[in-house]
Formats: sequence, structure tokens, C-alpha cells
Amino acid sequence: MKVLQLHLLKNGYTDANLKGDPYTTSTLVPMTPGVDKSTVIPAVAPAPPCTVPIAFNAAGSKEYQLEQIITQKWIGLLPDSQEAYAERRRTGYPKLLPRLESENPDVAATSLPVRLTYWTNEYTNNAAEVTKAISLLNGESTTPNSDKASTKLWWDKK
Repeated sequence: MKVLQLHLLKNGYTDANLKGDPYTTSTLVPMTPGVDKSTVIPAVAPAPPCTVPIAFNAAGSKEYQLEQIITQKWIGLLPDSQEAYAERRRTGYPKLLPRLESENPDVAATSLPVRLTYWTNEYTNNAAEVTKAISLLNGESTTPNSDKASTKLWWDKK
């Protein structure tokens, strides 16, 4: 058995989701997250957000193939969480469960922050250069919104 399957079995999970199939040829898709049926009415589990199988589908559309490739890349990058986040932010893949809320009024719960804003001390100590930087940012951005977490940088394209 593979290490992951042994780990899951050791922790009480009887279905390791791959069911012994070799990983690269598995046609299985992610499982639904499940529902605590005693607290949710109606007791219906949501569908999994990602439905691409692990095995590469050479007959799929280019977008479908991209989703498969980026999902596998994201899994491989997960130990480097900043890089994995940047890849998801850039491509929108993998499809994950939606966030429930956002504390940032510039970034809806249905999207992700695409950049860090300038710090307050930059506005205080370097206001002229920050103003120039924001002007450049707006000129190069596909979503010119000033210094906001939702303003895409020039290179931030799928």
C-alpha cells in the first residue's frame, strides 16, 4: 500500500479515494466534502467543486487539459503554499470550495486577492513615489482600480 493510503487507514478513513488504482491512471474525481446531516437542512451534500479525473484526458478540450495540468501542479506545489496560491490566483485552478465571506470590501468572497496593497507607512514616508507607482499600476493593469487587492498586475493573465 502507498504511504498516503496507510496514513488514511491509520486515521480511520476506510476509503483512500484512489481505491488502490495507480495514481496517474485513476479515473476517479475528488469526493464531495460531505455534510453533518444532524445540522444541515436539507441534508444534501454539495457536489465536489472539481470534477476532473487524475488520469490525463488527451481527448479533452484545451481548457479541460489545462485544468488537469494545473490541478496536478497545484498538488505538487502545495508544500510551497505561496507558489500554490499564486498559481491558483493566476489560473483559477484547481476549483475549490468557495470562501464563505471576505473581510476585504475590495475582494468579493467569490474571488481571490490578486496583489498586496502598499503599506500605510509607504503612504506616510514615500507618498510621491507611491502615487507614481499607483499611476503606473493603473496604466498597465487589466483591471485599473488604484491601490486595491483586486487590481491585477500587468503579468497576471491566464
